Amino acid sequence: KTITSSIRGGTLRWKRQYVEHIPIVEPSASDKELLDRLVGGRMGLDASTAAGEIEVKRVEGEIEKTINRVYSEG
Repeated sequence: KTITSSIRGGTLRWKRQYVEHIPIVEPSASDKELLDRLVGGRMGLDASTAAGEIEVKRVEGEIEKTINRVYSEG
């Protein structure tokens, strides 16, 4: 199901009447704590080195995995 319309050039047009129906899941307290820790850690990482880039990808993967789990359970 599409919730946006496409305008010239393939740009998506987001209208309130459609976007307000997107479900927002409230994570549990433990998931909020985990996400706070992961995001805080990610903000402190420097991706300018190869090792730093690997760590950024690892942490971002953990963030995505946690968010996907929260939405699949909600």
